[in-house]
Amino acid sequence: MVNSWGIVATNGVHPVPENDRQDNLERLCREIKDMHAGRLSPADSDRNKLCRRLADHMPLSHATGLRNFEKVCQSDALLPLTRLDAIKPVDWPNRVERQLETRDCVFLFAGPFRYPSTSCGFLFRQDLAEARRADGSASPFDSGGLVNKHRPPGGEAPLDFLRRHEMPIPQYRRFHMLVLDLLFDDPWHYVDGVNPVRQGPVQLAVGDSDARRWTFEVRLRDELHIQSHLQAVFSPLFASESDSVAETLYWYDTKGVDIIEYPGLRGSDEFNFLFMKRECEAYVRSIL
Repeated sequence: MVNSWGIVATNGVHPVPENDRQDNLERLCREIKDMHAGRLSPADSDRNKLCRRLADHMPLSHATGLRNFEKVCQSDALLPLTRLDAIKPVDWPNRVERQLETRDCVFLFAGPFRYPSTSCGFLFRQDLAEARRADGSASPFDSGGLVNKHRPPGGEAPLDFLRRHEMPIPQYRRFHMLVLDLLFDDPWHYVDGVNPVRQGPVQLAVGDSDARRWTFEVRLRDELHIQSHLQAVFSPLFASESDSVAETLYWYDTKGVDIIEYPGLRGSDEFNFLFMKRECEAYVRSIL
């Protein structure tokens, strides 16, 4: 396959078959309901309706550093490692994506920004998942963390664990709704980055305060053009000092994209992420 950049996608990555992803979804839905029998909210209850609305309309986010943000603004695309390697080869034999066979993926979180040490971000409408259902998948955790952050229980290999929990998009929202209803004291806590109070079948959610243990990740194979389904852009005020960034933000604004600029500190992505995360959480709450 040749994409719009003229690069042939022959990278030896073997995605989980669609039938297996659907089987994973059915199993996870069954297991979480069995684990918490009697806790499921009635279909006509306010809590059930809230969980369904949050799961069905949760936007997808991607955060990055300022330097890469400028490059993305210039190219209008998020590229997977396979595309970046084709443009400028880099030897990363121990990259997490290589171990998990996700080098051809662009990574998004369902909900606000979660990846630390970033200062800029893109928020996409939830209908991006429908548009990319043919080449997308989801997991109820950050896949990269399986290697060095929140390792699978029982010593299971990270790749095997990921494959057992990979679900189709947008159908993964069925399990997401159950997670919101059965594991969180308040479904809004998912948006706010507050840990769930109960463990589910994934066995990763209860642990340290890193929300990536239980935030749903959406992976799209091949590049993602930024204009596609873009809802909002977040960046520190000083980012607009770059002509290319200022021009891009102005153009997005003319297309109805919300531009959220916040006070930031130069050279301090850790501080900026905390500020951006808070802004994004408030924004997501306002649109759901």
